[in-house]
Amino acid sequence: VKIVISNGTSKNNTPIEIAHTPNAIYAIKRKDGKLKSINFFNKDKEKVIQIDLDHSHEGFQPHSHEFHGEKYHPVISRPCTKQEIDLIRKIEEYCK
Repeated sequence: VKIVISNGTSKNNTPIEIAHTPNAIYAIKRKDGKLKSINFFNKDKEKVIQIDLDHSHEGFQPHSHEFHGEKYHPVISRPCTKQEIDLIRKIEEYCK
């Protein structure tokens, strides 16, 4: 997991532009130190899942968006799986 600090210059500041490693996971932290999102990239450096932590969507917080070839953020979200929640807790603990 690579931790990236958002510079806060754009609401849509995502690691799509910085994903240089296949099968990478990027955790994005805001300037205030809170986690914003966790992003998963496949072997082709395409984003496949984004877990949003700093806002709710369709009543879920945190929530996940699955990418199926979209370049930009899919509208549909789902609740996080137990595996994703466990990963969130580990990354939060690491970021303290």
